[in-house]
Amino acid sequence: MLLTGGVVYTLRRQRRSGRNVAVQGSLNKYHILADVMVTEVKPINASWELLPYLPQSGLDNVDMWLAIAKSFYPVGTQLYLYEVKLIRRRGYGI
Repeated sequence: MLLTGGVVYTLRRQRRSGRNVAVQGSLNKYHILADVMVTEVKPINASWELLPYLPQSGLDNVDMWLAIAKSFYPVGTQLYLYEVKLIRRRGYGI
């Protein structure tokens, strides 16, 4: 989604914004795919808040999106919606 459409929306618990890199893989073995700009959109308190962003999430529905995001964090963790925009592609996976 990011490499083909130039933007993707994601849910995370950490609050951050600014320039970063998009990676593919795991913590110990990964490839940098692109330079990106990460912008916090808003905290998410209800699934319906994700509806406008669903087409750029890469997922089929908001329930799936929330379930996947929540599986990474302890119960009750506040999730934040982020916009991730492509700045520059790197060599791997292109």
